Amino acid sequence: MKILVLLFAVLPILSGCALHGVIREDEQLTPEQQAYLQEVKEQPLSFEIPKSDSNDAWSRAQAFVARFSARHIYKMSDMALETHDPTSEKTRLGTKRTITLAYRASRLPIGEKFQFEVICFGPDNGDRILKAADRNARIMANYVSTGKMPHPELVVR
Repeated sequence: MKILVLLFAVLPILSGCALHGVIREDEQLTPEQQAYLQEVKEQPLSFEIPKSDSNDAWSRAQAFVARFSARHIYKMSDMALETHDPTSEKTRLGTKRTITLAYRASRLPIGEKFQFEVICFGPDNGDRILKAADRNARIMANYVSTGKMPHPELVVR
C-alpha cells in the first residue's frame, strides 16, 4: 500500500516537461496580470527606438536576459546579444524533460532611430514551448521598448 501511495505521489512529478512558469491552460491570473499579458500580446518583436533612447533600451535588453534567462550570454556587442542554445534534457528515468529557452536580440542604426529585434526560442517546436518562447519574447520586447518592468512571475524560465 505504501508503495502504491508513493507511486501516485511521484508519477505526476516525473511526467511532462519542466519549464518554470510554463503556460498552463488553467492558468489563474490576476486582473493586473491579464491586462499586462494583453498589452504584451500586441507588442511587435521588431520595433524602432529613437537614437537618443537606444543605449538605455539596449541596457534593458541585457538586463532582461541576465535576469530571466537560464542560458548564459555567450555573445554580446553593441549591436547583438545572444545566449547559449536552448536545451532539452531528460531525467535518468527518461520521463521528464527540463527545457531552457534561448534569446537573441539585435539593434541596427537606421537614420535617427535604431531597429531592435527580439527572439526567444526553445529546443523544438512543441506547442507549449512555442507559446512560452513567444510570451517571453514579447515581454522582453515590451520591456526594452517601453521600460515598463515585466511581471517576473509571468516569464517562463
